[in-house]
Amino acid sequence: MNEWQPIETAPKDRTMVVLIGVTEGNGFTGGRPYRSDPWCGWFSDGEWQRWPHPWPPTHWMPLPAPPSS
Repeated sequence: MNEWQPIETAPKDRTMVVLIGVTEGNGFTGGRPYRSDPWCGWFSDGEWQRWPHPWPPTHWMPLPAPPSS
């Protein structure tokens, strides 16, 4: 799975994943469309940890494999 998935399907067991937030425009973005940079985080205590935006992430994907040496 290497494509963005809806956030509703993300693991909620503290697994670190890559997150993004996509909005057509909201009060936090002044009504303008916005797509955040990818950000790593995990779900714990009822919310996404380390997510830096005031609105929730909308999509996720697993962390990529580490580079081979």
